[in-house]
Order: sequence, then structure tokens, then C-alpha cells
Amino acid sequence: MVPAEEPSVGGLRSRIGPALVLDAVLPPAAFLAGLAAAHGRPLPGVAAAVGAAVLLAALRLARREGVRAVAASTAFVLAAALAVRGSGRAVDFFLPELLLNAALALWFALSLALRRPATAAVLRLLRVRAEPRGQAAVTGVWLAFWCLHVAVETPLYLAGQVFWLGLTRIVLGPLLWLPVGWLSLRAARRHH
Repeated sequence: MVPAEEPSVGGLRSRIGPALVLDAVLPPAAFLAGLAAAHGRPLPGVAAAVGAAVLLAALRLARREGVRAVAASTAFVLAAALAVRGSGRAVDFFLPELLLNAALALWFALSLALRRPATAAVLRLLRVRAEPRGQAAVTGVWLAFWCLHVAVETPLYLAGQVFWLGLTRIVLGPLLWLPVGWLSLRAARRHH
């Protein structure tokens, strides 16, 4: 068995990296820019978001980065594009992420209730040692993160606040990943 590394913010920062941040920020920003340029018509926003996702995918593939990550981020943008295409409503660009966040919150809550913390496998993969109580604490940190998303995004979605949903996606996404990851590492260390 490989010895576990001491978790660090530097190590976490290297796992998150600029590519993941760009994947999370550029397509919704392009969607909002396209939407604004088209005076609220959603299809130009969708085209801008898909174009941004395809550009990022091409750049990442040219740099020989992970195909799985490229496929996942591109598929997510395509799902958002299909949601808008199907409804004709710009706000539905953010529906797939809202549904994903709700599903993650439910999964993490159920995993805690069943005493099978959802983050246990991820911690092992990252070689972060944590006892079952630490795994539960880390899962609790991420559960709070997903619940925050759902609590903030649901009223914005229901009110049709496209700009605020886009801004929320950026702020509650990459800007919070590092602090939430740091809290997770602290929780894992506390129960190591």
C-alpha cells in the first residue's frame, strides 16, 4: 500500500488547476455574453457557450490532457444547450447544474444517513488518510456546499434570474472550490 501523503492546500490547488476553473467559468460567461449581445435571445448565448466548450476541449486535447474531463465538461454544456433548445428559455441553461447539485446534496445526505460517506472513495483516491468520522466530516462539508448551491440557485431559477444564476455559478463554483477543499482537508486531518 502506498503511504498517504499529508494533505495540503498546494496539493489541492494542483488538483483543481486552471483547466477545471476555465471549464466551469468560460461556457456560462460566454452564454451570458451571447445572451446580452442578442438582447435576451437564448440561442446565440447557447452557441457562444457551446463554442467556448468546444474551444476548451480542443485546447485540452491538443495538450493531451484527460479525455474524461474534456468529455464531461463538454457533455455538461451540451446538456445545458439542449435544455435551452427544448424550452426556449434562457434560464434553463442552468437547470442541469441545479439538478446535479440537488442530486449531489441528496446523495451526500443519504450516504451520511447510511453511514457510508460519499467522500470515502475520493479521499482514498487522493491518498488522504481519514477515519470513518473524518470521512463523515468531509462528506458533511461537501453536503453543506451542495445545499448552499441549491438554496441559492433554486429561487433564482424559479424567478428567471439568468444573470444572477450565471454569476452564482461562477462565484459558488471555482471561487469556493479551494476554500471548501481546504475545509475538507482540515476535517480529514482532525479525525486522522
